[in-house]
Amino acid sequence: MLEREWHAVEPPARVPEVIRLEGRMGDRRPTRTLFLAGSVSVAALLVGGGVWGLSQALGDGAEAGPVADGSSEAPEEEPVEEQDPGTLVVRFDPSEQAEPEPGVRERVWVYTPVTRDDEIPRDQGIPTHEAWAEQWEEAGDPGEAVIRTDAEVKCARFCAAPEHVFLDEEGRGTWDLSGGDFVDYLTWGPVMIVEITFAEDQEGDGPREVVEVVELFSD
Repeated sequence: MLEREWHAVEPPARVPEVIRLEGRMGDRRPTRTLFLAGSVSVAALLVGGGVWGLSQALGDGAEAGPVADGSSEAPEEEPVEEQDPGTLVVRFDPSEQAEPEPGVRERVWVYTPVTRDDEIPRDQGIPTHEAWAEQWEEAGDPGEAVIRTDAEVKCARFCAAPEHVFLDEEGRGTWDLSGGDFVDYLTWGPVMIVEITFAEDQEGDGPREVVEVVELFSD
């Protein structure tokens, strides 16, 4: 009866009103919890709507694009250093060679990288060395090299008789000579187009050493 009928004593105005009841009061707690949860949900919706409205006002109604994450950007690739090729097609022109220095055992030879857009022509007659060299375009700055005397040399034309060439199906020389023979030819012969291969076991600085020479020619 006290729980149903008693309303307690009116407290003084300056004393905070604190009423603690046991028993049936505990049965009302789930209702209060649901009420508080609903209030929080409504408040969250109101706050979210306000934030959305403010962003629309500041952005003039335009949709915001995705924010780029700086951490996801791919790192800049470091430039790769260009390595010297092991094989080059070059022009050797005896007229471009410097006089040998007195007392120097190994002579340095000047070469010019060359290239062409088409395949080596065949069955069109044997050209002169000068006419053949004019069909190739310069593809880089001149360089210097030392030709080993024991280098492997495949001759196509400079070692042949006037009406003969020694070629395979790709226009590459097939006549075996040595680096010493090739060096002797460079001291007096006409210009030629050759493929040179540099040594991989060279030690020290200075001009690169050539260990293989293949003359390219046409018939």
